[in-house]
Amino acid sequence: MHRLNDPIGFLNGLGLIAVLLLGSEGRSEFVVTEYARLPRTPTQLTFGSDGSLYAGSSATDGADIGPSWVYRIAPGGTSVTRFGNEQINDPDAVLFDAEGRISGVAGSVLVGGLAPWNGVQNRGRLSAIRPNGTINFINTLQFTNPHQMAFDSTGRMLLTDIGESRSVFALTREPGSNLQITRLIEFNSFGTSPTGLAIGPGDQIFTSHRDGVIRVHNADGTLVNNAFATLFDPSSVPPQGQLRTLAFAPGGMFGTDLYTQGLAGEIVRIDASGQTEIILSGLGPIGGMTFGPDGALYLADPLNDRILRVTPTVIPEPSSLLLVGLGGLAVVGVQLRQRSRRLGGSRPR
Repeated sequence: MHRLNDPIGFLNGLGLIAVLLLGSEGRSEFVVTEYARLPRTPTQLTFGSDGSLYAGSSATDGADIGPSWVYRIAPGGTSVTRFGNEQINDPDAVLFDAEGRISGVAGSVLVGGLAPWNGVQNRGRLSAIRPNGTINFINTLQFTNPHQMAFDSTGRMLLTDIGESRSVFALTREPGSNLQITRLIEFNSFGTSPTGLAIGPGDQIFTSHRDGVIRVHNADGTLVNNAFATLFDPSSVPPQGQLRTLAFAPGGMFGTDLYTQGLAGEIVRIDASGQTEIILSGLGPIGGMTFGPDGALYLADPLNDRILRVTPTVIPEPSSLLLVGLGGLAVVGVQLRQRSRRLGGSRPR
């Protein structure tokens, strides 16, 4: 007989299994499935208007700043193809440009990467992969290493730069005009280099940093909260492991809270007061994350070259275990126990 806190192991090749644990009261649990496998290590993720998922990637053989492909995953994870007619140096950051506000061509995918090595120094470069696969290299000047990009409600694009500038840049383009790039927020040390980026209510700018802190600024760059939430102690984390991605849930099954990844495969929820809670663990290192048009959470699993899909399941009464075979995909892991361990203290009751 299964107890409430028994683990359910990996079920590979047996078809997609929906696991419903019927407890004494309703609560959320999570089903994690493999959505797609990629030829290379996935990084940031972005959804297109038709439900296609685009993934940046890192080059193989440890040369993670070398040339690599951006991949398109068809709706439902049915196929994976290269997107673009050539590789891009270090295409970590991707963002779908539905209206062509920055790329100039609707339906393009913006890619934050690096300019080709010039013998002296790598420089950041913003590219646009158009729907027909051709690539337009937009800019190579102000920023050094883009990490995450997002649009605000006005159509302005923001990006975090983990390179020398340690800044958040704002990009705009009026129809028929050149791209305008503004350094909106500048930070003063390596520890405060901004990594993750999410746009909150009122176009407030939420950024994660190498020092483990999430900071909040107004849309004009003025500081709102210099320590909204704390994710980890940076002294025990190597620099590369300090790169956190941020994503606001769009409502529905995950609510409207802010989400990020923990240090060892956890998914962390951050409420409006800055309280943090581990809601799911045991996934292994997580790269990028984004919410899909279906409301599910999609994660880049770099060690296994795949994309994971996470959905919560509401657990009703009474106590029993029900397994329903649905077919199609393999379950890669199911976390059945609600996680209540908090990173920043207990939530006020």
